[in-house]
Amino acid sequence: MNLLASDVSSPSAALHRHERADDLAKAMLRLTADQRQAIILKYWHNQTLAQIGEELNKSTEAVAGLIFRGMQKLRSTLDSA
Repeated sequence: MNLLASDVSSPSAALHRHERADDLAKAMLRLTADQRQAIILKYWHNQTLAQIGEELNKSTEAVAGLIFRGMQKLRSTLDSA
């Protein structure tokens, strides 16, 4: 097996990824429960807005709003971290 240097992560890069993951986890906790759930279902479970709406008992428009506002808050929180 031939590994290129770029295929192997340096310890500092691994630490940076771990810190960013920790920042994301903390930022997710600052969202409302509905925003957090909608984002998890959309981006971690690859569900459609309709599927998320069924699970959260909300319209697709409401789900889209939850995701939009949640992502705005995540960006703002992570940009200031």
